Amino acid sequence: MRNITNKTFLILLVVLNLLNIFDAIVTSLWVEYFGAVELNPFMNWLLSLGYPAFITIKTLSMFLLSYLFWDRRNKQFTNLALYLGLVIYGTIAVYEIGVSLILLSC
Repeated sequence: MRNITNKTFLILLVVLNLLNIFDAIVTSLWVEYFGAVELNPFMNWLLSLGYPAFITIKTLSMFLLSYLFWDRRNKQFTNLALYLGLVIYGTIAVYEIGVSLILLSC
């Protein structure tokens, strides 16, 4: 796997952070309005602190991880981890959009 340019890496980090924020907001809305339950025990605990705390801590955690990724951007493992994160959060976003459309149409 070859290293990607700094510009591309930065764009991918921004996309990852945006997907994370989207997930935090959608999760908060689902819990509040549709009675959803967060399956991740740590994230569920964060939700118990309140939505602002949940969204803030989740967002800041991803920013910190992004900083660590940026610092190690020339490592193949970091590139692989970034791609994996994008695939996971991208899949979650597609799922959340689909389910939200179904919920809103009821």
